[in-house]
Amino acid sequence: MKTVLITGAARGLGRAIAEAFAPDHATAFTWHHHPPDAACAAMPGALAVQADLLSPEAAPQVVARVIERLKSLGATRVR
Repeated sequence: MKTVLITGAARGLGRAIAEAFAPDHATAFTWHHHPPDAACAAMPGALAVQADLLSPEAAPQVVARVIERLKSLGATRVR
């Protein structure tokens, strides 16, 4: 199982991308202003990470947390 990191996956296009990957992948997603709803957080293998990716320090911290929790990172989708 690959891990996919998707930014902005709590809603909109990012959410649609997360839903497309969910059946076959562990999916980690980030959110900042709008937290994920229960259905989003309940996706198979989901890991929600709050992050302000406008901050230069945030991206490496998010990647490290995903790898720590899900043990791998196979792809990223940044929108």
